[in-house]
Amino acid sequence: MKPYKHIQPKYAQEMFSAIEKASDKKTALKEWGSKPPMNFLLAMNFDNRISFELPDGMPPYNRNEADSFEMYAPLASNIRRVLLLLKSNGTIKAFKKESIFIQILEGCCPAEADILVSAKDKSLHELYKWLTPTLVKEVFPDYVHEKSTWLDKSEQ
Repeated sequence: MKPYKHIQPKYAQEMFSAIEKASDKKTALKEWGSKPPMNFLLAMNFDNRISFELPDGMPPYNRNEADSFEMYAPLASNIRRVLLLLKSNGTIKAFKKESIFIQILEGCCPAEADILVSAKDKSLHELYKWLTPTLVKEVFPDYVHEKSTWLDKSEQ
């Protein structure tokens, strides 16, 4: 089967794979890092101002293994739901946030679920060794913050 160059990847693992295979990771990151869900995942991982009211690690959930990851909704379609899980959202109780997170993971393909959990736990560098704060800060300086919790009103 011949790949179509005009079809853009829409799943996070496709985007990470395209960056990983590129000879110039900086240029590839600039190309893919500004598109959803990559921009959101990079900010989640490298911006310490973004914190979630969720336990660390992968929660127990029904991991469905379909023949193709294209059988799942792309993570980009769930970004609004992920934003509900921020600590600053005091309108939703912690147990409900965990339930929403599990629903999101069950709707994602397993590879995107792993990526989402790693970004939430700020450990994407463990899945992708080439993904460093220095590289991301060179390309997208607004995605990398070590201090301040302006997004999280509960810690002020």
